[in-house]
Amino acid sequence: MACKGIWINVVLLALASISRADVVTLTPVKDNSLFQISTGSLSNGSGQYLFAGRTAQSSDASRRRALVSFDIAGSIPAGSTITSVSVTLNMSRTAGGSSGVALHRVFADWGEGASNASGEEGTGAGAAPGDATWLHTFFDTDTWVTPGGDFEPTFSERIIVAGLGSYTWPSTALLIADVQAWLDQPTDNFGWIVIGSELATLTAKRFDSREHPDPSRRPVLTIQFTPPAMDPCCLPNGMCALLTAIDCMSAGGTSPGASAACEGDADNDGIDEECGDDCPLDPDKTVAGLCGCGVADTDSDNDGTPNCIDGCPNDSNKTEPGVCGCGNDENADSDNDTVPDCVDQCSGVDDLVFAPGCVDAIPTQSTWGMVILTLMLLTAGKIRFG
Repeated sequence: MACKGIWINVVLLALASISRADVVTLTPVKDNSLFQISTGSLSNGSGQYLFAGRTAQSSDASRRRALVSFDIAGSIPAGSTITSVSVTLNMSRTAGGSSGVALHRVFADWGEGASNASGEEGTGAGAAPGDATWLHTFFDTDTWVTPGGDFEPTFSERIIVAGLGSYTWPSTALLIADVQAWLDQPTDNFGWIVIGSELATLTAKRFDSREHPDPSRRPVLTIQFTPPAMDPCCLPNGMCALLTAIDCMSAGGTSPGASAACEGDADNDGIDEECGDDCPLDPDKTVAGLCGCGVADTDSDNDGTPNCIDGCPNDSNKTEPGVCGCGNDENADSDNDTVPDCVDQCSGVDDLVFAPGCVDAIPTQSTWGMVILTLMLLTAGKIRFG
């Protein structure tokens, strides 16, 4: 059977999924910088810049690390396969020469508050409620297990940066794995922490944040992916739509099989052929019933047998005319001579036993009647030929 589907409002998610391309470019949904300080009181949640590396300050206050997070599940259809991931940051200030800057997957959620450092922003600002700091995931109520952030020790990618300008961390198997995991399990998406060289001082690098006034200088995540297969889905309302397996399940639908194809609702009855309409050209029926498609299963006499196969459609006691015809009681036999009253010309008595002069149109079946008839015939013959 051909599947006839209609796009309906309850499957907006499906429409959005179909319209997405296989490449998306995202900017962060939040970012922040961690400033090493024993009190965990500095942050820069709303600042224009992010920092990574070490400054010339004392060893217990020189480290800077940046946090960036992107909305993966809200941008890529569930069930997609990630094939390439790259991250681009614009470096707008640097201390020292070239050095490595790495991306590590973060293990805990963190916040971006209203803190906003002044000037070049390198010394940070007083942390605001909900800010991530060197000690806190959310200032000043929740903390990291390890000061400076909880993250995967093995970097997902690391590149060398030198002069000012845009830098891209190219796709690696680990970057792909990070994004795939965040797509499959959105609640585990806490983004990356950007860590510069921390072996020596004066390695700090400043990158532009998502709050930078120039959109072209903001962080960018570019993802290539293969969308999930779109197959017919029978929705609870009886219609068919092309959905991913995940979206079909979320909509409460069931799959009629990948070999089906949604094409439309020819009889405009709101039920798809592939999803339960066995009479695709009959707007009044979705199942053939006893009468078949195109013929109503009307039961005029309410006897449980539709008119199309009821020999007596207006007689609730009969479905076939029988000997007496529709509307007449087939079982009425007033004289119990086995001849129905409807054809018994002497219906009040047993014809030959009690009224031998009454002759039925249909011979009697009475045993006594046959005995008396025989005796009468014998007597008549004896008198005649005596």
